[in-house]
Amino acid sequence: MKTEIVIARYNENLDWIKKIKKSKDIKITVYNKGKDDIDLPFIPLPNIGRESHTYLYHIINNYENLADQTIFCQGNPIFFHSPDFINLINKHRKKFQPVQPLSLRYWAEDEAPHYESNPPIPTIEATKNLWFDKKSRVHVEYMNNDFVTIYPYHYMDININNLIKKFKSSYGIDNPLKFNIERFRLKDVDLDYLIPFSYSGILSVNKIPILENSVDFYNNIMSILIYDIRNFTSNKKMDHGLFLERLWLVIFNYKKYNKHYIHLKVKDYELQNYEFTIKNNNLKFSYFNVYCQLYMNITIDDTIYNIYISKLNIYLKKNKDFKVLYTYESKLNKNMKNILKDSENYNVEISLNNNILKFIINNNTIIEYNFNKINIKHNNLKNITIYDMAKYNKLKIN
Repeated sequence: MKTEIVIARYNENLDWIKKIKKSKDIKITVYNKGKDDIDLPFIPLPNIGRESHTYLYHIINNYENLADQTIFCQGNPIFFHSPDFINLINKHRKKFQPVQPLSLRYWAEDEAPHYESNPPIPTIEATKNLWFDKKSRVHVEYMNNDFVTIYPYHYMDININNLIKKFKSSYGIDNPLKFNIERFRLKDVDLDYLIPFSYSGILSVNKIPILENSVDFYNNIMSILIYDIRNFTSNKKMDHGLFLERLWLVIFNYKKYNKHYIHLKVKDYELQNYEFTIKNNNLKFSYFNVYCQLYMNITIDDTIYNIYISKLNIYLKKNKDFKVLYTYESKLNKNMKNILKDSENYNVEISLNNNILKFIINNNTIIEYNFNKINIKHNNLKNITIYDMAKYNKLKIN
């Protein structure tokens, strides 16, 4: 089987290519959008559209002459996203499924820029059945219609969450997946089921799945990528490459061409909000939290406050005007990160005594706020609403 490795390069160091075993069956094609500083033959392209533009360009311009197997990757896949990329190609290339994800993660906890595992380590470990071996790991998770990861565990990437909010606002839509299905003309997608996703557009695709879509299909996506340049923010244009990264497995029909696809109904994985009435100004509950993200509203007397707790940051805000009363960057404190680590059973206590609000997790005080600071006298902690809980969170009032 003839294999072509298509590399979407910007200014990355391509020395890793030397680690790929030489074979007459492997061809390497470099598309360069950055500096002319590599000692390899390459095809120059304008620096637009992220790796999605490169992949589409390759498919459209080689539609009649595609390799039996095309491996798409970024300029340095082994840095953040696919640490086992070389092993996967050298040892397992001939075992790949017709549509084969090759990435493991977006970044690891000890790597820049955020020093926070994404996805959470327990989420990666939950999909070990996809690994070829311990040094040849891949990961696939499943998203709902809002492109939010729901399976194997739900967690919220704040950056993606903000992207989706702005996307909805910009296009005036409620369902981002439905909108992209229609404009990208995606086939065989059922909105009642979660869709598979692997990070960063690193994957292997055989010729047949690619050719199941017409060249006009790919030209349509390319046109949107290039010409839909509406403002995303005041100083940025809409970045459709971020959505295409989340749609490649749908575009190439992972459901049909990978035996590991699983049918997961959206309704079976809907997130729930829970509201609790509080007695004696105290609430205790326990839950399992794979990423330590906890969103809640608390009502004290007639005032609503927002609380958010994660390994990155913690805050307490007034709901009415979003005034921040307390904020703390938990990612900068190793002890706090250990308290809020992944995949733990959390015992939580929230109390209001002597005008002081306390939030305790596993016997560690996370928030202690004295309302006397803002000259407000509070007497009654009335109710608490906890948002976005999944079944596996096993929320229990103690």
